[in-house]
Amino acid sequence: MQSDFLLIAAPTKAGEAFMKHTKLVGIPFVALTNNKMERIKLKGLGAKRIIQVDTTDSGASIKEVCPCTTM
Repeated sequence: MQSDFLLIAAPTKAGEAFMKHTKLVGIPFVALTNNKMERIKLKGLGAKRIIQVDTTDSGASIKEVCPCTTM
């Protein structure tokens, strides 16, 4: 079974509006961030799945901080 998601990096108001609209119409998405404060903000905007990338360390791993539930 394949699950398709949009990957959204929304550091601007326009990006946030796009994410809200995507959620409203029922398109599953994953939000992408590189810091804790934005992760908290994205969670508050309704992102159920968030991937946080540590951009301060080129050898750092990528971690999914809010695992997906059934969407």
